[in-house]
Formats: sequence, C-alpha cells, structure tokens
Amino acid sequence: MKKIRSKVCFYMLLHISIILVLIWLLQVTFLQPLYEHYKAQDVKKIQQQMVRNFNYKDVDEAYRSIWEIAQENEMYVAIYNSNREPVMTPFMFTDISISDTRFIGPLLNNYQTFLNRAVDEMQRKDSGNYVYYGKKGDPFIVVVSEISAKDGTYYILSRAPLEPVKATGDIIKRNYLMILIVGFFISVLFAFLLSEHISKPIHALSKGAKAVAGGDLNYVVPEDENDSEVSVLIRDFNQMTKELSKVDKIRKDVIANVSHELRTPLTLIKGYAETIRDLTGDNAEKREKQLDVIVDETDRLSLLISDMLDLSRLQADAVTFNNRQFNLSNMMERICKRYEYFKEKGYTFKTEIEPDVYVTADEGRIEQVLLNLIDNAINHSGEQAEITIKLVGGTEPEVRVVNTGEQIPEEEIKYIWDRFYHIDKSGKRRVTGTGIGLSIVKEILEIHKFAYGVLSNEQETTFWFKCK
Repeated sequence: MKKIRSKVCFYMLLHISIILVLIWLLQVTFLQPLYEHYKAQDVKKIQQQMVRNFNYKDVDEAYRSIWEIAQENEMYVAIYNSNREPVMTPFMFTDISISDTRFIGPLLNNYQTFLNRAVDEMQRKDSGNYVYYGKKGDPFIVVVSEISAKDGTYYILSRAPLEPVKATGDIIKRNYLMILIVGFFISVLFAFLLSEHISKPIHALSKGAKAVAGGDLNYVVPEDENDSEVSVLIRDFNQMTKELSKVDKIRKDVIANVSHELRTPLTLIKGYAETIRDLTGDNAEKREKQLDVIVDETDRLSLLISDMLDLSRLQADAVTFNNRQFNLSNMMERICKRYEYFKEKGYTFKTEIEPDVYVTADEGRIEQVLLNLIDNAINHSGEQAEITIKLVGGTEPEVRVVNTGEQIPEEEIKYIWDRFYHIDKSGKRRVTGTGIGLSIVKEILEIHKFAYGVLSNEQETTFWFKCK
C-alpha cells in the first residue's frame, strides 16, 4: 500500500509542478511576445475597418472617419499614395499650436522612414502587411498595410502604444514566487490526502483478500456509498465471498452426503458378509436374502460411481450426442412400465401422455433425463406418494413430472441442480437414485439447449422441460 500511496503522491506533485511551470512560462517568459502578437492582431482588425471607410465617395469624409476611428483607439494613422507621399496625416483634423510643430516634423519624418522600410519589405516578400515593434524608450507598434483603391495603390500606417509589460512582468514574478511556494505546499497536502483516500479502500480490499485466502469466507470489506471503480470492486468482492461461502457450504454438504452414500452400502455389505461367514452360512434361505442385500448395495455403489463419472464427462464436454428424430410418447410409455413394481410399495402413478409426439434429440440421454426426474419425484413424493407424468405436444413438446410432497423453499430452488444437494437435511435415505440425478438432468438439457425449470407450491412440485 505504501507503493500506491507514494506513486499517487509523486504523480500528483509532478502534474501540479508541470502546471505551475507552464503558468510561470506563460505569465513571465511569454507574456511580452503574446501581448505584442495580440496587439498586432487588434491593430490589423482596426485597419480593416479603416480600409472599408477609405472607399467612401467623399474623400474628406473618408479621411475624417478614419481619423475618428484612430482617435477612439488611441492610435496615430497616416495614409500614403503609391509615390509614398502623405495624403492624410494624424494631425489633419487637429488644431496644432506653434509649439507642437517642433514635435510633428520629426514624427512625420519618422513615419516616412517606417513607410519606406515597410514598402520595401512588403515588395521583397510579396506581402500586404508589415509589423514593427519599437522597444526602446517609449514602446510602440507600427503596422503598415497596402490598400487597393479605384484610383491606385495606397498605404495605411498605424502607430499604437504598447503598455509597459516588462514592469507588469516584474510584479508577476515577485508575486508568483510566493504563489509557487504556497501552491506547492497545498499541493503536497492535497496529494497526500488524495493518495490516502485512494489507497484506503485498496488496503481494505487487500486485507479482505488475505482473510479469504486464510479461509475466512464470511469476511466483509466495508463499502462506500459512491460509485467509484474501487467501490464497485469492493461490492463485487463481497458478493464473491458470499457466493464462495455458499459454495463452501455446498461442498461440505457434498462431502458429507458422498460419505453417507458410500458408508451406508459399505456398512451393509460388510455386515451381511460377516453374518453369512459367521452365522447364516449354512441357512440357505437367510443366506440368499442377505446375499440379495449385498448385491443390491453393490449395484447402488456401482450406479453412484457410474453417475459421478457420467456427470464429470458431461461437464467436461467429453460426450458425443447422437441427435435424431424419435417417438417421445412411446419412450415415456415404456419408461412408466418400469416403475410398475413401485405400486406394490404404495406409490400411485398417473400418466397424461399425448400419442405420437416426435422430437429431435439424443434418445438415450433424454431417457436418462426422464428416469432421473421420476426417481427424484419418488424420493420426494411425501406420504401421499403420488407421481404424475405428462407430455404435451405442439411446436415445443413439454414434459412434466409432478409429485406431491413438501414445497421447495424459493431460496433453495437455484441450488437443487447441484450434485448431492439435499433440501431435507434429516439424512433420510432416498428410495431410488444416487443424489446427482438432477445435476445430470441439468447438463443434458443445457447441452440440448432445452428450456427447463421447477415450480413448487404447498400441494405439489413440477419439474419440466421443453423440446425444440
């Protein structure tokens, strides 16, 4: 967790430092060039407005409008013809005193110098604009643009003052150093708090993972109310541990049930074998009955092992299905006859099978499904011991196996397809089957892509599946 915290702090400080340096460069190093660039763009835009007014029919009106625009924007403007002679000066519409003439002469000469330099430069570069920045003494900007008019070519020269940006830059430098120091310490504090906020739930998640790895499947990581990725991960982790806890409980039940399924027949086999050896070996009648029990229990063990192997092969997708069309009605009638001997044990069987219903599937596997569903119905038919087997035809023929007995709790239904899962926890021995029949049913129907399910109420429970 220290690595995560230190990395978050490092990258946060690096990010903030880069931003502070960029602001420094923007405000201090690039302030003057940026200001001059944008000032030149502004002067050019004002000149475009002047050029539009230059095309007025009345020359005096055109010159006055240009002069007024220059006055509004604190600029000096002069216009020259193609011979570089002034046709408009900045002082054309100004009352000039004798004392000002000493200033005007040198200024106009200075404008003439800028014009000559600008025209020569524009002709050399074949450009319609020229920009000059004066940086000594009184900073200013001069922009010269070429005008194409009806009566020839003219040049418009605009001179605008530049603000003392250097002094502003010096003030920013002094203040920015203090801002930089304060901002850095605030950034360090913010980075530490942020890294702590990020690493805290990850640390809790790591602690939870170690607890689960140590076998504590009931460990719950504290959840946040927000919807961040880490919070979603924590909720998923808690859901995972909850499911793992259920799976672990099922695993323990499976081990207990397998042990029970194996221990009971083995105990009977051993007991009867010892009895035959020590007591009833000479009594033919008793010996035959005890040998029958041994054979039955051996068959039960063999069937259990066979079903477990079959289920493993189905789950590993190692079984080839031979799908073909067959008469499902005839199959179900034939299967029901196998259970005739259960009537002698007090069971009631009812059948509602529509004739000549054909489906396309693996006939042997569908027969296995029906046998397992009927075995399950026999084991859970309760005191009434009544089983009903139905077949409804149509585009998707539906098979139903209904038995009386106790209702399956809603929260238990999703687990009944797991191997050896018992709703009745009393340990009562089943009448028939091995305890993994429904798991085999589920695998076979899902491989066929047949819909299946179970409905249960206080009167009866119905297992069903539909054939496509």
